[in-house]
Amino acid sequence: MSPRAPRTVSPPNNPSSHAFRRRDLLSGVGMAASMALVGCGSPAADGQETAESPTASSSPKPTVQPTDPPLKIQTGTRYDVAEAVMLPYGQDAARQYGELYVPQELPKNVKVPVVMLLHGGSWKNSSTLNYMRAIARNMASYGVVAWNVEYRGIGGGGGWPNTFTDVAAAMDHVPRLAQHIGREIDRKRFVLSGHSAGGHLAAWAASRHVRGSQQPGGWPVLRPSACVAFAGVYDLVYAQQSGHRQMVNLMGGTPAQVPVNYDLASPIDNIPDQVKFTCCHGTTDSVVPIAQTYNYAAMGESKGNPAETLILLDTDHLAWTKPETDAYAVGQQKLLDAVMTAGA
Repeated sequence: MSPRAPRTVSPPNNPSSHAFRRRDLLSGVGMAASMALVGCGSPAADGQETAESPTASSSPKPTVQPTDPPLKIQTGTRYDVAEAVMLPYGQDAARQYGELYVPQELPKNVKVPVVMLLHGGSWKNSSTLNYMRAIARNMASYGVVAWNVEYRGIGGGGGWPNTFTDVAAAMDHVPRLAQHIGREIDRKRFVLSGHSAGGHLAAWAASRHVRGSQQPGGWPVLRPSACVAFAGVYDLVYAQQSGHRQMVNLMGGTPAQVPVNYDLASPIDNIPDQVKFTCCHGTTDSVVPIAQTYNYAAMGESKGNPAETLILLDTDHLAWTKPETDAYAVGQQKLLDAVMTAGA
């Protein structure tokens, strides 16, 4: 199969697509510490069992089991965060692990939301999860358990399919985190998030169920309700044809040589249903073209699952991960919003 032409660059026809100037930003939303969010109930999670009605009058009434309520997140209550606990999800201790950030002194008998974070760095093994720690700790301070994931990258046993099977395994490990958290996991509020290459991996992981057994890692154990990507890469063919130097190393060849790999790994070719997407990008990003976000949102709209787009003016590639920036404040609000509205 010959490589396709790059996607047309055009903003999606989406009322939720916005651009903000920095002077408007802080007056509109404030810093992350002052953001007020209230939790709400949500529909049944994928795969949750429901009791069938008795078919005869003599049938016993089904036993109703009490369920823990979801944790309500309000900025008036902030939590101390324990030191991160390193937990393996695979056999490679150097790369197949995650850091678990757990809020302390949570109310008893509540279900807690989980955010899984994926770092970027051009999918290279030389990049690590370190720079996502500020986001992980901030999320945990609001009562959200953060699972900050490491994975094998290019030059360290990663690439296709190993990088993807690692992310899938880390995602499938989330239900097992309950024993370390000491609380039930709120399966309705499981959110994926990542930056740059990690934004790509988060969006890919959110769409695993679209192709199921064809994907590295197979069918997901737990489907996310939402995904928030910062400066993500959604179209790998476009990235390769635009000159991204790591794409051939990641995918094991060009789109002409391994078309199936690109087809499976590109989120733009696997738009998921019932997953709320938020795609954040800056207009001065010189690393990942903003066309990646515009085109993904447009494709989602054409498939009936439009992504919310947050476009910030005068914002570069790394601003989303730096606590001193306006982009960080707004991005953290979007991530918290996604947690609270997930599954609704």
